[in-house]
Amino acid sequence: MIAIVFGAVIFDRSAISLRTFALAMIAVVLLQPDSVVTPGFQMSFAATGALIAAFEVWRNRRSGKDGVLGPIAFSWVSIAVTSLVAGLATMPFATYHFDRASPIGFIATLAATPVVTFLSAPSAALALVLAPFGLSDFGLRLFGYSLELLLIISHFFAQFSGEAGYSSRAMPASSMVLSALALAALISATGAARYVLSGILATASIGLWMLAPQFVAHWSTSGDLFLAQPNDDVIRIELADGDGLAPLRFSETLPASCEGTGCSSNVPSQVRLTVDTIPEPVACFQRRSELASETPAACDAKRSEGQVIWLWPDIAKHGGVTLYVKDGAFHEVRAPACGRRPWHPCLQNENIREE
Repeated sequence: MIAIVFGAVIFDRSAISLRTFALAMIAVVLLQPDSVVTPGFQMSFAATGALIAAFEVWRNRRSGKDGVLGPIAFSWVSIAVTSLVAGLATMPFATYHFDRASPIGFIATLAATPVVTFLSAPSAALALVLAPFGLSDFGLRLFGYSLELLLIISHFFAQFSGEAGYSSRAMPASSMVLSALALAALISATGAARYVLSGILATASIGLWMLAPQFVAHWSTSGDLFLAQPNDDVIRIELADGDGLAPLRFSETLPASCEGTGCSSNVPSQVRLTVDTIPEPVACFQRRSELASETPAACDAKRSEGQVIWLWPDIAKHGGVTLYVKDGAFHEVRAPACGRRPWHPCLQNENIREE
């Protein structure tokens, strides 16, 4: 973004505009097309695009009225607006990837923005300017200090956020796409169409989210079994020793104890879970209405209509599996095959084993 802004200045073009924003996005997509599906790409460009659009509207309405706010008051108001706009723009993506959107993030961003504006950005620019002369260490050291200060601010506010804004019903990909389109309409459209189109898309996104199936469990290639609880919490059982990574949305989930050779737990939708590790890790799900008074003794029984049996070798081979309950029935979602991707190598587990 900085490189394109400097290029705009050199060619006497508007440095901060939606055109510059679009050029930066095109450059990143051409250089790293696989980054489009990462939360870093989505949240960064969502916040930047929303900020540029918001301040263009503000600048147009504020022209000729500079006497209303002095330079100091305008600076602090602009910081508050920056925090609010960036927080709202990134909220759908944070909810999709992390299942939470903490309201206290607005205050945390308000505290962190001056550090980024007056320390991080200038020190990074200074390091860039001094790099051709071999003197970039000074700017990078200042940049490092600013990042440490941002971490201190983040840790301070994290202790107050808790589970604020946590979503027990995972946002489907279709809902996130509609949210992105609503944000794009709000940024690029003009006049009344901006609000009508974005409102329709946002309403459709929320509707799809509310109709999404209820999450029950996810067994990751990391070997961890994540279970939804009746109180909307998620617990983690370290059931197998895998070499993969757990989903980002479960990054803060604490492990739960599982004593003995097996344990059982109640999960939402009147589902009973039984897990065992002998002779190999296995998880059995069964609807409570179809259970006898006792927990099923055998996890290797034949799968029935109201029962789902997961075996660890199958989970590791297919890259994890998620279980939902919809319309009173179980629905399993497995990771799709990565297929042929010329821009990035396929790193699926079974391909690694074959190699």
